[in-house]
Amino acid sequence: MSGWRAILLNRFVLVPGAIVLAIVLWNIYVATHNNGLLIGRVTDSSGRPVADATVSLWVYNFTTYEEKERVATVR
Repeated sequence: MSGWRAILLNRFVLVPGAIVLAIVLWNIYVATHNNGLLIGRVTDSSGRPVADATVSLWVYNFTTYEEKERVATVR
């Protein structure tokens, strides 16, 4: 029994386990807090609104970026 305990308490098991746990907890947090609202304006260099501009929302989920939403602006 003490052999398994030594293996499980080894830093080569604990550190990767802690990293995996952090990734899982972060992804759970992101999945449960995805109810935000972004409001803004897309303007050209002179400050006029831009019609039909594509705006995309990219979310970083701890390991990769993922496109969550894409919309076109209206005038």
